[in-house]
Amino acid sequence: MNERRQEIMFGAAVLLIPIAFFLGVESVARLYWWNKDIPFSWGGLAEATAATPGLAPYRFRPGSSFENIEMNALGLRGPELKSARDAKLRRIAFLGDSLVFGAELMEPETLPAQVAAKANDAMPGCQFEYVSFSGPAYSLSFIAQHWPDVRASVEPDLTFVISGSASEALATRTGRFATGSDAIERKLRNLFLAPEFIDAVRRRLSPIRILTPGREDATEYDEELERKLQDMQRTLAGLDPSQNVIVVGHRGTVDDTAPAKELRETTRHLRQFTGLKSPEAAADVVARTIAAMR
Repeated sequence: MNERRQEIMFGAAVLLIPIAFFLGVESVARLYWWNKDIPFSWGGLAEATAATPGLAPYRFRPGSSFENIEMNALGLRGPELKSARDAKLRRIAFLGDSLVFGAELMEPETLPAQVAAKANDAMPGCQFEYVSFSGPAYSLSFIAQHWPDVRASVEPDLTFVISGSASEALATRTGRFATGSDAIERKLRNLFLAPEFIDAVRRRLSPIRILTPGREDATEYDEELERKLQDMQRTLAGLDPSQNVIVVGHRGTVDDTAPAKELRETTRHLRQFTGLKSPEAAADVVARTIAAMR
């Protein structure tokens, strides 16, 4: 009888041990994948929010949403704008690409939301709200083409144009600009809190300033570019009369009408060797973007 019981127990153990092993492996695997970051679905975003399917870049459909992202009535990510404006209200417009859009971030963590929050804390006499005209693969020429469609509805007091990575438009603690691997190493959330950027908002730099990454001595470049930009300043008259800020990073596509391979090579060249291609090219992309804001 005891031998029979032992045989049954042994058989049960032989059967249950593999089952327990596989259940343990399954549990560990599920826990691993549960905690593992899942890449953001850009295709899912386009399918759920694109106003015109199949286009790239594309505008967003007003009122659409995807995961943590919601579009307002203007087809821009972020909260609805106040219907009435008073003397204290100030609007900041952010124009840029996917890093400004911040697809993987909750709304309060995005660059526009954090800058507006910091501005509200720093200037309690004003109330800041923001719009984000940004999205995947938004180039300067795309922004210049489509921003006028919504600008009249926004009437921004302060406008930022951020091309490429925002980290490449910020000075590091040593005074040099972050480029290449240095920019990659700077964490996104820390980047959005960078004091240089927040201080730029508070100062409202006057009237146009181009931040030129990757140049240790940019004096001659800045002087030449400043001369070329002087004639553009009158076009800002319709914006905030108490100053406007435009920030251009060096990864922006100067011309997005070229074939994809050529664009990749041009972008790589701009990033690794020249910063902005030339003062003339820098002035050109800024001029076209400013012209779209009239």
